[in-house]
Amino acid sequence: MMMHVAQGGNPYDEVGESIVRVVEEIKDLRNLSSYTVRKGLMDETTLPYIEAAKDKIRENLRTLHQLTNRTTYESAIENLNTQYAELSEQDIEDMKKKFTKETFDDSIVSAFKLLPVMELKPSDDQDTISRQDIMKQASSAGRYKSYVDGWLNSPESKLILKKDDSYDEFQNNLRAQQKDTNAKLGTIMRDIAGRFLSANPEDDAISNFASDMEQQLSMSGELFSKPNPEMKALKGTAIKLANKYLTDMKRIKQDDAYRSEVRKSPEDIKAYKDIKGQEVGKGKLAKQYKRKYKDESEQFEAWALAQTEAIEIMLESETIEASKYQDAFKPQRSTDINTIKKLAGV
Repeated sequence: MMMHVAQGGNPYDEVGESIVRVVEEIKDLRNLSSYTVRKGLMDETTLPYIEAAKDKIRENLRTLHQLTNRTTYESAIENLNTQYAELSEQDIEDMKKKFTKETFDDSIVSAFKLLPVMELKPSDDQDTISRQDIMKQASSAGRYKSYVDGWLNSPESKLILKKDDSYDEFQNNLRAQQKDTNAKLGTIMRDIAGRFLSANPEDDAISNFASDMEQQLSMSGELFSKPNPEMKALKGTAIKLANKYLTDMKRIKQDDAYRSEVRKSPEDIKAYKDIKGQEVGKGKLAKQYKRKYKDESEQFEAWALAQTEAIEIMLESETIEASKYQDAFKPQRSTDINTIKKLAGV
């Protein structure tokens, strides 16, 4: 508004009133979002509208920000003249039903006209929302299941995890203490999701599948958790993946050669790029950086050693000069207190 006035306008002209309107729109849309969360109305029906509200809030904030800049002020004014479609009484009633649990708060009605209601309404030939309904899509594990099944059926597939002997031992001890089968399966999925390595980008489906399965297994026993109809089939694939993991765990204890095949460092799997964007060959990353920073490392070690030696130097009593300032933690002498009182006129 200050920039608008500086440009010759005033708060009560068309642009000034539009600025006020944009701010009110942000308030109404935020009210809608907070109302939906507060009343527990966030579900597959209301989610698309809440996402649209967030997009509109970001758009309005961007417009207001542009109005504060002289170079973008003129172009931002054009964005203030957005026209919204009028909603019929039936449209409002339909929206009320979507955002009603037991009671409805009329204070959020003003936000409805700011949303793309017509775009998000169900099509005539289906009951689902015409846009992509995120909540009704298959889970991540469901989307990757077929790839994981194919990968498990291939004799060439190897479950390569990041090399960490102590973590392997930790995982074995953790599973030994777990009694619940789902808990053990979840522990294995979490380890695979966090340590799986592959040079093939498509194999990321393995870690994505394992990550989502670990979350689903952890939530399956929670109160009010929504049953997943795919869970039985997904769990079957997860068990096959876990059996491959457990087989490797047993074998690497006895076969060092096999251990080197299924436990690797990330730089052994794929080439990395240096700061100039040039690829660093497999296995050469650590050597290159050690060589590059050898001098710096030696200089740092020398500096650290000097600092340590300096700390150990003992000062002789004659080299210590008494401070001329009064110790704040030492009680004042009575004569000093009397002097202070006299100066203060007490």
